[in-house]
Amino acid sequence: MTNIPTSVAEQKRVLRAVMRSQRAGQAGNIINASNMLRDIFHAHLKLECSLVIGGYIAFNGEADPAPLMEMLRNGGHSIALPRIVGKDAPLIFHMNNTDDRLVPHEFGVLEPHADAPPASPDLLLTPLLAFDDQRNRLGYGGGYYDRTIASLRQHKPVMTIGIAYGFQQVDAVPTGAYDMKMDKIVTETAVF
Repeated sequence: MTNIPTSVAEQKRVLRAVMRSQRAGQAGNIINASNMLRDIFHAHLKLECSLVIGGYIAFNGEADPAPLMEMLRNGGHSIALPRIVGKDAPLIFHMNNTDDRLVPHEFGVLEPHADAPPASPDLLLTPLLAFDDQRNRLGYGGGYYDRTIASLRQHKPVMTIGIAYGFQQVDAVPTGAYDMKMDKIVTETAVF
């Protein structure tokens, strides 16, 4: 008889392990997916002018938003990138130009320098490990994006868009009280 995880935390832990393994197995198949994702976004989502877009630098096999961020920047939007400031703190965003220097955080994630101009995103591109058709997102377990979204929304409405590969869709993502549902999820094949 198999032990079935009963707590939300245990269900998330198991799903994270499965999805990390699955993503690692797909590495050779996702070369063109970032350009396809950009094209799907462009075809299906129309944005207001001159938004501040909170992006991210792909890390460890995440869906890469770089072509999408370049398209958005060329379309008149500003790009901001996150910086980790503390274990239980929301991410802080800083404006980013294409030639700005990024520095590695202790986790290995590239982020803006602390003296880069601060930013408050209007729209947040969000990495994830898994998602479901209800737009629930499974992150890495640190709660950074959930805290960040809640913090940003205390000051203004912020649209959240999960950035993913189609194979990251699962039947159901286990959720807890603090998990933030995405407004949309964009993959290389569809918008949810």
